[in-house]
Amino acid sequence: MKKQLAIWVVVVLLIGLVSGWVWGQGTGLLGASMGLIAGAASFAGLWAIVRLMTGAAKLGGDQRWLGTGMMIFLVFLKISLLIGVSLVGTSLNDPGPSCFGMGLVLVYSAAVGWVASASQLANK
Repeated sequence: MKKQLAIWVVVVLLIGLVSGWVWGQGTGLLGASMGLIAGAASFAGLWAIVRLMTGAAKLGGDQRWLGTGMMIFLVFLKISLLIGVSLVGTSLNDPGPSCFGMGLVLVYSAAVGWVASASQLANK
């Protein structure tokens, strides 16, 4: 499963950076790399929140408030960081904002592809 994740990460990086360069040279590459980094950080934050919620559910009883509080904190932190990077990404000259959005969408599309391929291999 880790090998599949590594393959998906390499493919996403190559597609994102090459298409950002082709689309807009320096500005496109900067926008695409910022979108890829913001998307990866956002996805990693989402993954951490899900793992934290799973661990908090296993605690049960009076300990669940700790997991819930951390989850709420991480959601607000993730959203504020994503908004901050989005403001910088959209302030770039054209085609920077488009490449930024492409990088974000590419990360989440790759995450869906990775999960789908991992579940197909697990079912075989």
